Amino acid sequence: MSKSIFRIVPLVIVLLGSAVLALPAAGQDLRATLFTEVDGIMAAAKEARADVLAPKSWGKAMERYSSAERKLAEGKNLEEIRKEVGQAAAHLKDAIGATDLAKVTLAVPLKARDDAARVDAAKSASELWQQAEVKFAEAGRKLEEGNVNDARKRGSEAESLYREAELSAIKTSFFDETRVLLAKADRDKVERYAPATLARATSLLAEAEAALNENRYDIDRPRSLAIEAKYEALHALHLAKLVKMTEDKVMSREDLVLEAEKPLARIAGTLDLKAEFDEGFTKPTEAIVQSEAKRDQLASDLRDRDQQVAQLETQLGSTSEAQQALQIQMEAQEKARLRFAQVEQQFTHDEARVMRESGQVIIRLIGMNFASGQAVIRPDNFALLTKVKQAIALYPDASITIEGHTDAYGTDEANLKLSQQRAEAVARYLVANSLVAPGGVQAVGYGEARPIANNETREGREKNRRIDIVIQLTK
Repeated sequence: MSKSIFRIVPLVIVLLGSAVLALPAAGQDLRATLFTEVDGIMAAAKEARADVLAPKSWGKAMERYSSAERKLAEGKNLEEIRKEVGQAAAHLKDAIGATDLAKVTLAVPLKARDDAARVDAAKSASELWQQAEVKFAEAGRKLEEGNVNDARKRGSEAESLYREAELSAIKTSFFDETRVLLAKADRDKVERYAPATLARATSLLAEAEAALNENRYDIDRPRSLAIEAKYEALHALHLAKLVKMTEDKVMSREDLVLEAEKPLARIAGTLDLKAEFDEGFTKPTEAIVQSEAKRDQLASDLRDRDQQVAQLETQLGSTSEAQQALQIQMEAQEKARLRFAQVEQQFTHDEARVMRESGQVIIRLIGMNFASGQAVIRPDNFALLTKVKQAIALYPDASITIEGHTDAYGTDEANLKLSQQRAEAVARYLVANSLVAPGGVQAVGYGEARPIANNETREGREKNRRIDIVIQLTK
């Protein structure tokens, strides 16, 4: 009898062990069954920034969600858990719905919050940041309750606090840190090895401080300058290290140049290009830029082909009349593609980018420049605008919109006014010098509201200061 017991005990232990090992997996499967849908809704709510813009509904959702998780861990009744999960999902949906109004009503304080976050104000100016967060949350709750006026008032208070936090963070994180870096550069005698880059860092810091003192309500420009100053200080330290290595014979000057070629060669390689440096960096750089433009065009052509294939698949087996209509439609699309290619070929890469987007042809005038703060068309832009007239003439039945855009430097009001004036100047020129009817051209200024590049870099700001010619095609 005792021997039988000894034989059974190990088997029982193995079975118990297997059951214990299976519990976590079973628990995970159960959690997935209960929470997968609400987790998806939560991800969508976060994407819509509901945790920031709809704090009341978001808070209720998190209470129910946490309660459901707690009850699952305690092994409570599944119906209770499902009820909690369902309520969490409902509150999350309410939060998502509330974000649409909040993004409009609280757009200005939300931008101020994003700007402050960009310079890490939550860390560098934590007290001001927390005060702003409280006011912004109050604004969101008031808006969810239907009290728009109170929401705007709280939002305005939050905006002021965010700007104060941003200003403090800029001074701490960028001015002070850049000064520390410049002091290190002085100790390391960087001026001997990278004088131009070091001088640029010093100049940018002084310019940032002056801009901030000149107009503390326009933080975009000093922030960008301060970020650039810090970068150039770090850049100078790095360059000095490399140059010193050539002086100390750790590497030759030739080795230094060859090392500089490698990243560009690698980029070219990913585009299936051969980088040739026999004439310096210009040739491979231009080849990469041209390849990128060609890739955009191929992507556009591919979208057209995909659309045609989808139409063919839909119409297969249909009546001969439907097939004939489809053939006519495809021929029209091919004509449109060829006409677009004709427009694209009129402009060099430095003059304009030509794009197709949902029934529109957009001519982005990269080569269109205005004097700072001015809206007068310069004579050196006449040739480019002549090409624009020729492109518009290919679409006689289309409506034309001239869009003016600026970078983030300057106040919102000034940028909006300037962009409108520049758009109107281009519209007047096109009407006066072509067959375009005055009523067929609309001028709209968007100021800094629609950036296409990073306002923190010089190149990005140049891209954002643009005129877009939008040709709305007739269907």
